[in-house]
Amino acid sequence: MVARLCSVALSKSEVQPKQEQGLELSEALTIRDTHAILIYLSTLGGSLYPEDSQVLVDSWLEVVETHYKVPFTIWTSPYFSSVPVSEELISQSSKDCKALLKELDGSLKKSQFLAGDSLTLADISLASELFHAFRLVVDENTRKGFKSTVDWFLRVSQVAEFEAVWGKIELCKTALPVVRKEEEGKQDVKKEEVKKQQPKKEKKPKENVQIDKEAQARKQQERKEKKEQEALAKLQAEQKKKEEESKAE
Repeated sequence: MVARLCSVALSKSEVQPKQEQGLELSEALTIRDTHAILIYLSTLGGSLYPEDSQVLVDSWLEVVETHYKVPFTIWTSPYFSSVPVSEELISQSSKDCKALLKELDGSLKKSQFLAGDSLTLADISLASELFHAFRLVVDENTRKGFKSTVDWFLRVSQVAEFEAVWGKIELCKTALPVVRKEEEGKQDVKKEEVKKQQPKKEKKPKENVQIDKEAQARKQQERKEKKEQEALAKLQAEQKKKEEESKAE
C-alpha cells in the first residue's frame, strides 16, 4: 500500500514471504521492522513522511505500536483466534480501546490527519490497526462518542490504495456475532446422531484411553490459563507504562 502511494515499484525478490516478513535491500541487508520498512519506502517518493513532520510521525508510529496494537488485537481476537480469551480480558480491552478512541478524537479536532492536514505514515499505520475494530465491534452507538475519529478513519480508509489492500470498509451498526468453533460444528451434530442410532458392537471400556483423555484435558486447561495470564500481564504492563508516561508529562 505504502509503495503504491509513494509510486515505488517492488519486485517479488525484494519482498520476503509472509512468514519471513521483510524488505531485502541487498544480499547482506534486509529490513524486518514494519515501521522501518514504511519509513524507508516513504523516503523514495511521495509525501507520507514530510521533513517538517517526521518527529511527529515517528511519535505516532511508536504510540500505535505500544498503546493501540495490544488492546485492539485482544478486543477483536474472538473473531480471528481459535485460542479462547477470557471475557474479563476482552471486556477490559474494550474499555481501554474506547478510551483511546476518545483521546484520539481530541487530537483530531485540531486537524484532518494525525500529523497535520495531509496523509502520512502515521494515519496509514493507525487506520490499519483500527480497521477490524470499526468493521466488527465499534458499533453505531459507540461511534457517537468520537465523531472526529470516525471522520478521520473514513478519510483514510477510503483512499484508493488503502481500499486496494483492506477492501471497502463497512462500519458495523451493532457488534457482529462471534462464530465460535462449537457453533461451526453444529452442522456435524446430525451426522453424529445418525451414527449413534446405527447398531454398534459392544466394546470393552478402555480405562487407559480415558485416563489419557483426562490428562490431555488438564494440560489444555493449564495452557489456556497460562496464555490468559500472559495476555493479562502484557496488557497490565502496557497500562502501567501509559500511566507512568502520563505522570512524567
